[in-house]
Amino acid sequence: MTRSTDRFIDIKRHILVADDEMINREMLANILGDEYDVLMAEDGEQAYDIISHNRNTLSLILLDLKMPKLTGLELLSRIKEDPDIKGIPVIVLTSDQDSEVESLGLGAYDFIPKPYPQPDVIKARISRAIELAEDRQIITATEKDALTGLFTSEYFYRYGEQFDKFHPLADMDAVCLDVNHFHVINERFGSAKGDEILKRIAGCLKSTFADEECVICRMAADIFLIYCAHRDDYGHIADMISESCEDMPTSVKIRIGVYYSCDKNLDLRARIARAKIASNKIHNNYTISVDEYDETLMDNELFTEQLVDEFPRLSRRSSSRSSSSPNTIYAGTDPSYQVRRRWYAGSIRLSERSLRASSYLCSKKTGLSLSSTNISGAVRQSRSRTGKRVSEYPFPSRSTCHVPRCTILIW
Repeated sequence: MTRSTDRFIDIKRHILVADDEMINREMLANILGDEYDVLMAEDGEQAYDIISHNRNTLSLILLDLKMPKLTGLELLSRIKEDPDIKGIPVIVLTSDQDSEVESLGLGAYDFIPKPYPQPDVIKARISRAIELAEDRQIITATEKDALTGLFTSEYFYRYGEQFDKFHPLADMDAVCLDVNHFHVINERFGSAKGDEILKRIAGCLKSTFADEECVICRMAADIFLIYCAHRDDYGHIADMISESCEDMPTSVKIRIGVYYSCDKNLDLRARIARAKIASNKIHNNYTISVDEYDETLMDNELFTEQLVDEFPRLSRRSSSRSSSSPNTIYAGTDPSYQVRRRWYAGSIRLSERSLRASSYLCSKKTGLSLSSTNISGAVRQSRSRTGKRVSEYPFPSRSTCHVPRCTILIW
């Protein structure tokens, strides 16, 4: 059964036949009239006017090279220079083989020799040219971001991987560029101002990397990805972008995360993810605009995620082994967070790093925190909704120590 989209697309395309000889125009109109709507022009100037007025509906141009007022080659040059019509495929009608190379250089898709071949050959060449042109238009539409003209993320990764395939030894940087609090700019000044900022950022990136081997994309609302040859001037790039937006109603602060000389044994997405981790590290930092990725950032990221994943299992385990009634308290400003502490016999070894990670998680989700600068510190004083203080939980001063086992449950 034919799909509805196929029926929708299966319409008569418009074709222009530009030839100064009437018999040639009529012959082609008779051959193609059953499948196409045929427009006709007898000289180059008339052909150009018809192309300009029908640029949104014209699917193909059959162009004779020898015409009055404007020759076929001159018309090809005009078509190539006009961004509104240069995507329309052109098939050249000629008996001069010497003109074929020049026509191809000016953008011609194919040739139909004179005298004309069998009608089926003409139809096949026209159909194929239209199909290729429409496929190319679809690819172009999905390849570039409509607002900035940069690649979309899908094509960014595709072209980046293709570059690595042909340049395996090139020293490359993976870069993630972000705008601090871009959503606030949109809320305060409207999406039109936000779009203008994004276009200026894209313009700065295009001009900066115009002569270099690189791929640039806009991945999300205000996130730009760059895969380029190694360089050390990202701070200057951030300053240049901020300066280009000085006339905006608010200052534009750029942060850039860089994975310098990235490891090509990693997938390109993994390299970009590491650059993004570096960018996230300086989120809300208005004194640092560029930060470098190192392996400790990934270690901390993985450790934190593992800690979060382990909380439910450890809470169930501690609950089953608890020998006393839990002491329920409220912590933080949100009374919906209840923190239960269960104590039972036994001990675990906590390293300084794990205490810092635990401190981060506790402070983020409950309002309680462990001292991250002094491991011998205590759970900082916090007050419940009723104003009662949460008792301190002291740790020995050693960076690696035995402490009574406890689990913090959050719900």
